Amino acid sequence: MSDPMTGSSATLLLVDDMPILLEMLQEILMLRGYNLFTAKNGMDAYHILTQNEVKIDLVLTDLQMPDISGIMLAQKIYDLNPTIPVLLATGDDSFEEETLPPNIKGVLVKPYQPKAVIERIKSILSG
Repeated sequence: MSDPMTGSSATLLLVDDMPILLEMLQEILMLRGYNLFTAKNGMDAYHILTQNEVKIDLVLTDLQMPDISGIMLAQKIYDLNPTIPVLLATGDDSFEEETLPPNIKGVLVKPYQPKAVIERIKSILSG
């Protein structure tokens, strides 16, 4: 079994309207070898996905953002490329998962531990 704290060469797009969370995630994931793009909101994330010629392997997005929600972003991503998995992060532990777009492959409840984020990302990317 591989160590979930070791790196990967996958390219991730991190989306969160809270700069401190974005910086923390970026630092943790860069140290493990991930290639990263960051966006401060859903529209910026969508522009990164449509304007860059880089392959994004996974999107980790916050659920509640001021412009479009993480679910709306996931639907836009699904419409653009249904093979890109989305990992949703939320502070609402009573969140209903029944009506999510099919590309949402998991939900992280905030506050989360770095190891849990890395394990979830590795699990989605490997499977």
